[in-house]
Amino acid sequence: MAEVDAYETPLGQLEGFSLLEQYHPRRLDDNEAIKREHALEMVLPFIAYAQRKRKNSIRVATALISKVTSVESARLLASDIETALGADQLESGSAMVIASSDFTHYGRRFAYTPYGEGPEAAAHVKRDDLDIASKLANSELGPLLIPSVQRRNTICGLAPASVVSALALSLGLKGTVADYYTSLDVTGTDSSDFVAYCTILWR
Repeated sequence: MAEVDAYETPLGQLEGFSLLEQYHPRRLDDNEAIKREHALEMVLPFIAYAQRKRKNSIRVATALISKVTSVESARLLASDIETALGADQLESGSAMVIASSDFTHYGRRFAYTPYGEGPEAAAHVKRDDLDIASKLANSELGPLLIPSVQRRNTICGLAPASVVSALALSLGLKGTVADYYTSLDVTGTDSSDFVAYCTILWR
């Protein structure tokens, strides 16, 4: 967890606050680790844009969750977040929890080529990714948090996604897979190295 007073973005400043200090005391290196996390560069400007449109202050707390070892640990962390933010705030939409993650990183560059190279590899990866996304949307965490499964995939943010999925289950929210694409769709190339992206919404 980071202890930050404010976040500067190209679209304005966001007020920072500490969310889980009472449950998970901050380590000295937490701020530096989060500063290096490039996902913030993607997410915070969108929040700043929403703040500008609403003309209302939005407060932001950040945490880096690198590993979740079991369904129980995902649920415990989700419970801490729910308690800290308030179930009523989450259910009303006054508070929101975002987990940022790429999906599969595929190719020699990432030392991950179980389906070889060529157009058919992307189809296999999409099948695998959508299966994982469906499990996250439906809060079926057991199959995803088996150590062998975690070692085998290259989804960098499976841990925070699992925590948000557990939180959604606790709140009785239903997840949907809203979008899926890969870097190949963006670049229009046929590179054997690509990264997949997926959006899951819980409401």
